[in-house]
Amino acid sequence: MPAATIAPAAPCRRRAVAIMSPGANTGSSCSAASSCGAVRVSAGSSRRAAASAVARVSAGSSGRGASVSDGSSGTWPRYRATGARTARTLERVPEGDALRRAAAALRTALVGKPLVQFTAPGLVGPAPTPGRVVERVESRGRHLDVCFDDGLVLHTNLRMTGAWHLYRLDARWRRPGSQLRVELLTREWVAACFSAPVVETYRQLDRSRHPGAGSLGPDLAHPAADVEDAIDRLYHHEPPTTAVADALLDDHVARSVGNAYRSEALWAAGLFPFAPVVELDADDCATVVRAAARLVRDRLVGSGDLVVYGRNGQPCPRCHGTVEVCRTGRHQRLLYWCPGCQVHRAPAPVVVEEPADDEVREMDPHPAAVKFLHDLPWRRHRAAG
Repeated sequence: MPAATIAPAAPCRRRAVAIMSPGANTGSSCSAASSCGAVRVSAGSSRRAAASAVARVSAGSSGRGASVSDGSSGTWPRYRATGARTARTLERVPEGDALRRAAAALRTALVGKPLVQFTAPGLVGPAPTPGRVVERVESRGRHLDVCFDDGLVLHTNLRMTGAWHLYRLDARWRRPGSQLRVELLTREWVAACFSAPVVETYRQLDRSRHPGAGSLGPDLAHPAADVEDAIDRLYHHEPPTTAVADALLDDHVARSVGNAYRSEALWAAGLFPFAPVVELDADDCATVVRAAARLVRDRLVGSGDLVVYGRNGQPCPRCHGTVEVCRTGRHQRLLYWCPGCQVHRAPAPVVVEEPADDEVREMDPHPAAVKFLHDLPWRRHRAAG
């Protein structure tokens, strides 16, 4: 293979191949003693020889550049060696799949767990209060959101430098505390966000929070809260056709209830979650509001455990039925309840007649199959008729 030859000082020809360093002027003439930073290869030499000449970069060169030699005694301007530096930078970039794995780990460790302590230097927005329960952890690209049961959302944008870590309480952190942006502390885990450029909180859109919708209800987390006022607000809630499960999340009835505590309060009262408020009497409202107040205050002091929230498919501790989950309300919040024992104010059950022996069964008589067939629209109409 012929060696690359360096052309004498002359204007660059149209057929010449110029391999330029960053910032070099492509239209200027280049010579052996030129400072324009270009290695000109004559038209008669091969492109492979030119590539090999550029590839001979000394491994021990400094970060500013590397010496390029073509076999002659002249020393050429250095090229900025950016390959290794770029590789080290890419290792720190939070890719989408890595952030999804981090969100899955945070979801397993935090969802359904009450918050013990929240630390966020430089937070923009209101801070979550201790006792709030993490409801969801969602990731979109390099954005990660932690949603609490009172509608508050912690938003972090990791961009090029941020990262979420999950530690046990006694584990040593892999990053210094000076890079800490968010710390979520529960009884078993510590979720820490480092070097995130954007850390902020906001509340989900809720028109009932507008001041024109009326004054806010009492804060049940406060020891001196007027519980009787909250009971009266629930009893006279508007519109009266609102389900009691949705009315408990209205701040105009009572504050600090949250999504987790409304599921627990409804279960403690044995109340059907989808019963309209108009069908409740004063005793029903008093039972569920007092249960919510007791649960909120117990969680603030660290006592009491969640019984049904986050336990979909597990047995109910009271009737040994199966706990179910569904989405309710404008924001489709998760509701955990037990159909076996939360039957107070529930509609009368629809009696499904057993098919005669001579009728052909569409499916086996498994309870799940019977429930599935009963929930079909045409079977509901036939059973109601």
